Amino acid sequence: MKRKFIIIGLAVLCVYFLLRLLFADSGFSGLWSNQQDVQAIKQELAKLEAENIRLKQKINALHNSTDGIETLARENLGMIKKNEVFIEVISVTPLMPSAEKRPLDADGNILEEAIEEESSAPPEAIKP
Repeated sequence: MKRKFIIIGLAVLCVYFLLRLLFADSGFSGLWSNQQDVQAIKQELAKLEAENIRLKQKINALHNSTDGIETLARENLGMIKKNEVFIEVISVTPLMPSAEKRPLDADGNILEEAIEEESSAPPEAIKP
């Protein structure tokens, strides 16, 4: 009888440890999750190492050549050489953006009813 209790107790312990091994965070599922994390970190590390190499090459180019320094000065600081003219192109936004929001018919024309409604409405009711 005593031997049966020991065997049942050991069987329960074995089942408990097996379930813990399979499903606990420190078991196989945790191991699989950690392996995925390691892969993601390795990919991020590879990207950062590639960027580090690119930045080192850029630093070496700046130390060894005046062309790189000139390019950076032109792009970042807006510097120009003597007898050069700098022309900046500015994009223009429409003055009346509310005109784009008016209802259109199937042909793309502004509906006359909407224009009449806007003109007859009091000024506080007209929304841009």
